Amino acid sequence: MTLSKNATGNPSVGSHPGFTGEQRVFALLLALSLLGTACDRATPPASPAPQAESAAATPSPDAVAPPSGAPTASEATLPGAVVVSDPRLRPWMEEYANTEAEEDRSGPIYRIAEQAALGVPAHEVVAALADVFSREKSATLKSEIIGHLTKIKDPSTLDGIARGLAPVQPLEVRLTAVRTFQFLADRRALPSLRGALSDPDPQVREAAQDAIQTLTENP
Repeated sequence: MTLSKNATGNPSVGSHPGFTGEQRVFALLLALSLLGTACDRATPPASPAPQAESAAATPSPDAVAPPSGAPTASEATLPGAVVVSDPRLRPWMEEYANTEAEEDRSGPIYRIAEQAALGVPAHEVVAALADVFSREKSATLKSEIIGHLTKIKDPSTLDGIARGLAPVQPLEVRLTAVRTFQFLADRRALPSLRGALSDPDPQVREAAQDAIQTLTENP
């Protein structure tokens, strides 16, 4: 079988009178194969697709940017947590703020109070207890806080106890505050006790009168 070249120089199959039909088909397939090889040699290899500079540089479609002004993990605080200046108080303040059961809140209240005996400045412990007192809803635990305040030797203790005399406090708490002042026998409590003489409940007024008498009779 003989292949001829056309004007372009590419091999072609001539209409040779001696070719049978099968030979012409074979010659045509061979010519196409040769043309494909020549094209492959003439075409330079394709350049690889450029890679991404960094997978980390491309944000994930699922990533959500934090809103502007949102606190970072180090800035966020537990809901209801109280910021205190002495770090030794903070764990117990946070535990109190995050404890729901009344019977379980007594523990962190005690831990806060005992910090005064462990080196935390007394006025800071009193301030922490006063803050807890203002948050607490249980009359029993409020009275318990007043009891803890009596063990702390600091002038601010009287102010902490006086919070219990506010008319908005439960009757049990107001009576506890009056009787605590009477027990302490500190004449600096007299202004607070005189204010309790106008309490709406006669039990508090009577207890305040007895406490004032005790303090004035014992200089």
